[in-house]
Amino acid sequence: MILGIIALVLIVACAGISFAVYQGVKQTGNTIATTTANETATSAANTTPTTSANTTPTTSTSGNSGPSGTTIDPTAAGIITNTKMASAVDSNYNPTKVTDTFVTKQTIYATFKIDTNAPDGYVQGKWYADGKYAFSSKALAVKGDFLGYLSAEYNIATQGAVELYWCTQSNCSDGKLADVANFTVTTSGMHLTQPPALAFMDINRP
Repeated sequence: MILGIIALVLIVACAGISFAVYQGVKQTGNTIATTTANETATSAANTTPTTSANTTPTTSTSGNSGPSGTTIDPTAAGIITNTKMASAVDSNYNPTKVTDTFVTKQTIYATFKIDTNAPDGYVQGKWYADGKYAFSSKALAVKGDFLGYLSAEYNIATQGAVELYWCTQSNCSDGKLADVANFTVTTSGMHLTQPPALAFMDINRP
């Protein structure tokens, strides 16, 4: 009976939020493709930067720390730069619809640029809902002058945030907080017939 109650509690906890995590990265001068277990990073042949008429100001770095309480590291902040939240990116991974407001089940992009003189390393994102840790993106291998994004989907309305970490180890055991971006997720009006399960989903870009 006790085990049954514990199992039920775990099911309810997992049903509270479901998400898909995926990400991409490319070097501005060369075509690069990197794949990880649960996220796919691909690149496009066209490496010419593009611009968008929709250039809402960036939503990154509110204060000197994130919801985890970790303080932003100046060195890491100089490597992962130009963080912007967006609802769409182009083939060069530039944000085309910069915004800090999303609806449930909508893809949320956290785009960034790696400084030209940065050493090889990794970027990891930690996502939050109402100030509480929700999930992490797997470490994404990057080099200097990379453009990239971390993306996720939420199935609940919440005040969200994503922390971007710079790492030199592939498991990000030495991660340093580089930036924090805050955003809002509102209801899309969709009603699910049953609670969603907690799950990752691979997204393969064409």
